Amino acid sequence: MKVLKFGGTSVKNADRIRKVIKIVEKVQEKEACIVVVSAFGGITDKLIDVAHIAIKGRDAENEFEAAFGDLEARHLNTFLELSGEIKKQRFIEDTLRYLYDIYRGISLVKELTDKTLACITSFGERLSAYIITQGFCKQGLNAKFLDARSVILTNSQYLNAQVDFKTTNTNIENYFFNNVAQVSVVTGFIACDKQKNITTLGRGGSDYTASIFAAAMNVQQLEIWSDVDGLMTADPNKVKQAFTIKKVSYEEAMEISHFGAKVLYPPCLYPVFKKNIPLLIKNTFRPEVEGTLVTRDHIRGEKRVKGITSMKGCSLFIISGMQQVYASQLCQQVFQILTESQIEIFLVVQSSCEHSITFVVKEQNCTLVKQLLDNVIKSQWKWQKFAKVLVQNDVSLVTIVGNNMRDNSGTSGILFRTLGNAGINVLAISQGASQLNISFVIKSKDEVKANNLVHEAFFLSDYRVLHLYLVGVGTVGSTLLKQITHQVDSLRRDLKIDLRLMGIANSKKMFLTQEYIDYKNWKTDLENGVTKDIKLFLDTAIENNFRNSVFIDCTASDEVSNHYLRALENGIAVVTANKVAASGELDYYKKIKKISEQKGTRFLNETNVGAGLPVIETLQNMVKSGDKIQKIEAILSGTLNYILQNISREVPLSVALRQAQQKGFTEPDITIDISGIDVVRKIVILARELKLDLQVHQVEAEGIIPKEYFVHKDIEAFYEAIKKYDPIFDQKMKQAQKEGKRICHIATLENQRAQVGLKAIAPEHALFQSNNTDNVILFTSERYQENPLVIRGPGAGAEVTAAGVFADIIRVIN
Repeated sequence: MKVLKFGGTSVKNADRIRKVIKIVEKVQEKEACIVVVSAFGGITDKLIDVAHIAIKGRDAENEFEAAFGDLEARHLNTFLELSGEIKKQRFIEDTLRYLYDIYRGISLVKELTDKTLACITSFGERLSAYIITQGFCKQGLNAKFLDARSVILTNSQYLNAQVDFKTTNTNIENYFFNNVAQVSVVTGFIACDKQKNITTLGRGGSDYTASIFAAAMNVQQLEIWSDVDGLMTADPNKVKQAFTIKKVSYEEAMEISHFGAKVLYPPCLYPVFKKNIPLLIKNTFRPEVEGTLVTRDHIRGEKRVKGITSMKGCSLFIISGMQQVYASQLCQQVFQILTESQIEIFLVVQSSCEHSITFVVKEQNCTLVKQLLDNVIKSQWKWQKFAKVLVQNDVSLVTIVGNNMRDNSGTSGILFRTLGNAGINVLAISQGASQLNISFVIKSKDEVKANNLVHEAFFLSDYRVLHLYLVGVGTVGSTLLKQITHQVDSLRRDLKIDLRLMGIANSKKMFLTQEYIDYKNWKTDLENGVTKDIKLFLDTAIENNFRNSVFIDCTASDEVSNHYLRALENGIAVVTANKVAASGELDYYKKIKKISEQKGTRFLNETNVGAGLPVIETLQNMVKSGDKIQKIEAILSGTLNYILQNISREVPLSVALRQAQQKGFTEPDITIDISGIDVVRKIVILARELKLDLQVHQVEAEGIIPKEYFVHKDIEAFYEAIKKYDPIFDQKMKQAQKEGKRICHIATLENQRAQVGLKAIAPEHALFQSNNTDNVILFTSERYQENPLVIRGPGAGAEVTAAGVFADIIRVIN
């Protein structure tokens, strides 16, 4: 025999009930089954709502009649759709008439007691079970209706009754000994006390009913059918990447359901746990899905955490200032009064010196709890003098659950490091000696973010996942995407690094997703995107709350760089090829560096100076190791180096400049290169890494072409104009050659003074041997005085710049 329970969403209307009938048809072909059903979806709440309308009396006459009419129509129409046998309709009409009379009684006395409310809410299951039974019979099944009130005996706590299992089990056994039906349809949720008064088993009590029957009959398996695929690793409404847990132990299921998961009603686990009856959670609308199996077995070797749950709308209470000598007495009084008032406590923490105690309740009970605590403290002068009650509302309780936490050290470390790195403040922590769960309290505004971060830390930890948001798909950005496309599979296979492109934007459009963008189809997705709004782009990344999110800037836009600070403040790393922020307004740059250090969120801009060369990283490491930088001398423009090396009698300055632009070595605005401003920005960035408050306008700067030639906005007019400068520059080159030297564009930082300009250098100079688009950087320091530390390599071109950005992205995860 099997017990199957179908919840309100599974029996919401006639179409859904037909799905239930098909599922039961297959089961009853092999074995008899007990089918426990809830009220039609939404009906229990509707029954309560109508009661509250009725209590208003004649003032709400029309509203009451309309609301009751909806209740009546829904049940009669569903019955007619499923069965249509008029002679069997009498039961429904009589039941509804009885319900109507009860509402009328409430209207007259204007009082709604727990006893009456239990009676009213029982009608949902009484009607649904009877109607579904007739639906089974219409399909030719041998089905019989059973009102659970006739077998389940409880105490008289009407809205959350306690079951008398000894009597109940005997009643159920006797009933099925004398009544044989292939399908027994049972009312969930309801029972009765010794005086035959109707009681209920608490909201969600239909699960409990099913478990009571399963244990009493010692069935092979209990199946809970709902509208989800099973227990999930997290609430899918909060964590999009949550997935179904295939198998859990009773203890794990109890913890997950107790701390917020709505798939199971916690008390339902106790009867089947006691009898060691497997419980299977299935989806009525996707019966082919495997679901979640709950058993006594503890599966070793699986993930240390099985599930994450959270409850919002909580209040954190702190009783502080307790004298140690009186602490135990006060605690006893506090918890006694809360228990007597039926206040459920979800977390308790006491300081080691007994100076304070912290606990969490639902926010809806906050006012009552505060009043109760004040009364307890006022009852004794010794407590009045020292104890204080502090309350923090709008907090959430988050819990991670898993048997394997016992066998794996470091779970707490992973958990709180993950939260700390994201800037989420933990207000209270509790871990039981069983090591089955760790609960912590945070502000409600951080709840969704915490769920996502913790879920990724524990369930996606086989891979180090990076969620990328790229702005700028010009030469560098598109080359970066090309490089990632070629490497993404090998990174995932060999290094367990998973790069997921979540958002992309150019100057006109943007496209964002909660899944991920296929690198091979990014152009199509971007074309189908919406109008670019960089604020909305970053807002979406922040709202998604994906762990290890990276904001990548491959533009030269100050509009984009103005959003770095907000990204870093929200735990999103910034990788940028854009020099504006690092060389621009000094206060903004300092804020970026400060928040990056405080939050532990990476700000990586290696390509700002040497494209793919490790210039900034090397300088940072030298400083961290205690070395003192005395001088930096460098060729920092691969573009200008290429131009200066390719000038000859056959190739004048204007031609060499055009060739560099055609090869993609220059900035989109060519004047940034030839004016020397690009190099100025780079030396400023290096100076700031040395904690110097240097700004662009303080650098003595010279380009390779005088500023008066920059007045031409049209590029062809510009090239035509500088032809007049070719002979002048040619004379400079000849003079240098005559002296055995070569002209280079060099940046120097020494004695807190920065200079940028053309210099003629001799062959013995370390910068003399630079070739083509090379950047060459010389670091003279206390440790490298006689022989400066040299970094040399290509410093221009989309390939090397994109490679530098790619390397910074990988550095985020490492």
